Amino acid sequence: MKKLFIFAVGLSILMCSIQAHAAGTVVETLRLVNSYSGIYTVTFLCTADSADGSFPSTAFSAPTSLTLAGWGLGQMRINPGTPAPTALYDIAINDSAGGDVCGGALVDMSATLTGSRRAPLVESAGTATGLGSVTMDDIWTLVVTGNSVNSAVVEVTLFFSK
Repeated sequence: MKKLFIFAVGLSILMCSIQAHAAGTVVETLRLVNSYSGIYTVTFLCTADSADGSFPSTAFSAPTSLTLAGWGLGQMRINPGTPAPTALYDIAINDSAGGDVCGGALVDMSATLTGSRRAPLVESAGTATGLGSVTMDDIWTLVVTGNSVNSAVVEVTLFFSK
């Protein structure tokens, strides 16, 4: 009984220390918005680390990547939450080679205003050449940088169509 009590106390101390230094989280939601016109959204609800304000880089889940293979990313909506992130934080959506498929369209984001951006047409050298859509052809990774606000919240919604 004494050993069980010591184990329970040790476990509760460990759990409290894990919660106190929790890493940031990202929750992904895939939703078919309109089956007639074929529009999907992928929403990432991002919460920064409670100790250092960093966001974890998060790969799109395998089911999302498989569902959206061949679909075009046309629009991105960024909604800062509460607490708001640092002003002029950056978002990238990287392909498996590490290139930003948005061509830098999501840099210097507002800490207070919801913003929408169209996906640029990006040449292989990474230069945006106009607006269009970017076809999902491998597993992408959401990367949020430049934030120093602990537990800041950002919602990233991506719109895909055929």
